[in-house]
Amino acid sequence: MAAVAARYRTLQALNTEFLAISTDSNYVHKVEGMISPNASLAPFPILEDRTHEISRAYDVYNPATGADFRGMFFIDPRGILRAQLVYTTTTGRSTAEMLRVLQALQYQQTSDRVTQADWHPGLVGLLPQWEDVGKY
Repeated sequence: MAAVAARYRTLQALNTEFLAISTDSNYVHKVEGMISPNASLAPFPILEDRTHEISRAYDVYNPATGADFRGMFFIDPRGILRAQLVYTTTTGRSTAEMLRVLQALQYQQTSDRVTQADWHPGLVGLLPQWEDVGKY
């Protein structure tokens, strides 16, 4: 969470809301915030999912462990899931990739272009036209 907290101003500048959701209770989150320097840095809401309803809906609940896989979900202002990144519990997430995906989705909405592999801000996306399929 500290990695996302460090980029929170960038997320806000991109007109983006960020929520953390955990199978831990709000009581655990409060204690973590009091004793963990990383947890105390989170300027965004941390929600509890004790019933696993949210984690099951996003297909990240692991019934064998009772915990969630690590996931990032990009939901547009209309509530439509546009992208998702899901990792095992032993693999750390990439905030750089989170920002790149977010910026690509926002670029697509404002330009009507698609983004090719390894697209990053500053590159021009492609027009979705038949003759360019498979070129990039």
